[in-house]
Amino acid sequence: MDEQKVKLKIVGITAGHANKGYYTLLLKQFNSQSRLPIVIGQFEAQSIALEIEGIRSDRPMSHDLMVDIFKSLGGKLKEVFIRDVKEGVFFATLAFEQNEKILEIDARTSDAIAISVRENTPIFTTQKVMDKAGIILEEENNENEKETGKVKDEEKSPSFSDTVNSLNNEELNHELNQALENEDYLRAAIIRDELKKRSK
Repeated sequence: MDEQKVKLKIVGITAGHANKGYYTLLLKQFNSQSRLPIVIGQFEAQSIALEIEGIRSDRPMSHDLMVDIFKSLGGKLKEVFIRDVKEGVFFATLAFEQNEKILEIDARTSDAIAISVRENTPIFTTQKVMDKAGIILEEENNENEKETGKVKDEEKSPSFSDTVNSLNNEELNHELNQALENEDYLRAAIIRDELKKRSK
């Protein structure tokens, strides 16, 4: 008998990983304090942040291209399933519906989630995976998680945080354009958050 699936949602992305250039994608189990941290590369982190923050690139990213290809073939993404974790490596499956048939495609978890945020499809895992790799965070973190998928403050190094706070809106917009031109979407997302905060 298959184990019952556990539904997850994206909480945020943080840069506090020991290996430089890697990020931690944090997923939250619905109706639970359990979190599932997944280490992902910079490109995948930028791709996920780009879509979550509503930032559009001048050129389509690889994950945009994948979505367009599946759509052109008449496929529709139904779900992402993180089916296992072994020695810290997560294994995921993309479930596509095409011609009323479900096609299951193996994928890196980071790629699968980058595609899922573009298609607004659910992400699932199993309780076994949560027991093996999940963590429990205290209630005090809940306030920071109300905006699902937000690029968290941990993304800001102290120097960059100080710079953002000291810039006026015109300078921030210039920095935002520079970040977009350089395809540094995590930096762009942080600047976008600061501009949104000031407009309230």
